[in-house]
Amino acid sequence: MKKIKKIPYGESDFKKIQNDNYYYIDKTEYIELVEESPSFLFLIRPRRFGKSLFLSILESYYDIYYKDEFETIFKNTYIGAKPTEERNKYLIMKFNFAEVDPVIEKVKNSFELHCENVYFKFFNKYESFFTKNQIKRVTNQSGGIAKLSVLFRIVELNKLKIYLIIDEYDNFTNSILANSTQNYEDITHERTGFFKHFFNVIKAGTTATDAPISKIFITGVSPITLDDVTSGGIGHNITTDLMFNEIIGFTETEVRKMLLYYQKAGKITEDINIILEFMKKWYNNYKFSRNAKHSLFNSTMVLNFIVRFMNENDFPIQLLDDNTKIDYTKLRHLLILDKKLNGNFSVLKEIVENNTIISKINNSFSIKDMSKRDNFVSLLYYFGLITIIGYKRDKYVLRIPNEAIKDFFTNYIKDGFEEAKIFKLDIYKYNDLMSDMAYDGKWKDVFLFLSAAVKEQSRIRDYIKGESMIKGFLLAYLNITNNYIITSEKELNKGVADLWLEPIVTTHAHANYSYLIELKYNKKTKPEKMKKIISKLTTEASLQLKKYEKDPIIIKEKSTTKVKKLVMIYNSWELVHIEEII
Repeated sequence: MKKIKKIPYGESDFKKIQNDNYYYIDKTEYIELVEESPSFLFLIRPRRFGKSLFLSILESYYDIYYKDEFETIFKNTYIGAKPTEERNKYLIMKFNFAEVDPVIEKVKNSFELHCENVYFKFFNKYESFFTKNQIKRVTNQSGGIAKLSVLFRIVELNKLKIYLIIDEYDNFTNSILANSTQNYEDITHERTGFFKHFFNVIKAGTTATDAPISKIFITGVSPITLDDVTSGGIGHNITTDLMFNEIIGFTETEVRKMLLYYQKAGKITEDINIILEFMKKWYNNYKFSRNAKHSLFNSTMVLNFIVRFMNENDFPIQLLDDNTKIDYTKLRHLLILDKKLNGNFSVLKEIVENNTIISKINNSFSIKDMSKRDNFVSLLYYFGLITIIGYKRDKYVLRIPNEAIKDFFTNYIKDGFEEAKIFKLDIYKYNDLMSDMAYDGKWKDVFLFLSAAVKEQSRIRDYIKGESMIKGFLLAYLNITNNYIITSEKELNKGVADLWLEPIVTTHAHANYSYLIELKYNKKTKPEKMKKIISKLTTEASLQLKKYEKDPIIIKEKSTTKVKKLVMIYNSWELVHIEEII
């Protein structure tokens, strides 16, 4: 009896996946495209997207050490049937900077130790290619970087070729940057920075006739560090190249095929179309080229979901694994300075309030230029917090890709307000109120609670003046509890509803209430004049809501939940009227 393939969640060793009966979505066809590209390549993708696995594929394919295992390792793959002439022709030198300790007092020694470990692994694997005296000469050098420098010269002397692979090149530098810009600049400085020195050694290994480093493939999550340590001098950036859009991550076709495999194996009994539609809302919609035809799923999120679904035989309650969550501190230093929100925080608010943002995507920029709007938007794109949905007038149109990332965004907003001591909620009480809203239809207490908190904490008022800012504020805080999928500017019956709250029925199966909300904003007006204004705005909003509820989406929703229509009227920052329209 044929064994059911295991799901490779958390696995990034290609040999292990192939040899130990794991399900593998074949990406080996991209090896041909890599060979047709420049020799030194740089690829940026968000965390947990499959970068390490692809590097493992390159290592297994090009390493001369695995020459006799080629058929076994690459069985049932595209490249296994159509190998190129360059297969198994290189000595592989592979770094993974996630192993470097980012604590500033330890980072230099940890980095040097990692370089030494790479050197020892290299000579242990390729000992037969070198004389004992050559190995001894390298070993006698003091420090990992010095060893590498001499090693490259010996490789050149022996007319050998290295394929250099660097995984998570900016992992420890991002952690350092999150805590101290000065410490980051120290390690990337021209004269004193050990990381700068490392890349100078690498660059030297790529120059001159018979240079020892023949090919390079570097991955990371942003271009900042590479720009700072190489001035953009190492690596052709293929991040937004159309032909590499799908080099990692999963297409809808690939995810459907995987679900069908496990359904056929008896591990999934639910309708595949229902599962797939849910996954598209939560894990899909990434595009890495303006002309990409297919959007991509985050591969780790997909694998985690399928593992949990099959274990529970139902939609999992925990939709996001902790391993996929972005480390907020790695961006927080760019949002908050001396406990004050800066212009970058305003960019986050703009994205939440307007659903989209228009900007250039810059392939290269230094930390010193992070205050520029386009650079910060580019960083959000590289981190996977926003994605491409269009292109016009030489700029990209970007938006939050899915519900998982929307969850991260709302936490950025909430944490930013709290850290800057602008606004804070009793989250435990708020969670209970949101639960009552979803299950019992007690909606009024939620909005009165938020309104009272705003009234008590005066600093928040400067941030929620104007209809778009009020909407952004509500989006951030209504999303915190994960009871609802919340859509702003929802197109319904040839109109646009301000807020549409749809219960996440797969995780809140007994949630009984959904909500259509129309917001009305009035500039600061004296209380005695508001009665007439409230009446006019309520009538206007009521007509809009009654129009929206005739849309097929709302009609369908009424078959599973009770749809409540709400009007909320603000006089400047103050909620002055809230009413349910029957």
